[in-house]
Amino acid sequence: TLSEKRAREVEKQMLASSIPRQRVFSRGFGEYVPQCSNATSSGKACNRRVELMLIVDE
Repeated sequence: TLSEKRAREVEKQMLASSIPRQRVFSRGFGEYVPQCSNATSSGKACNRRVELMLIVDE
């Protein structure tokens, strides 16, 4: 899906920035987790996003 392609592109950029492979995970949620309604063009634009979750080892 398009969301999976976006997630993989971000993953590739992170790997290219020397982040170790075992520390990078990507997943596309597509139509399953919209943040905004897809009924309007502004809602669709809102859903064209990538979210990152950073987990820090303590």
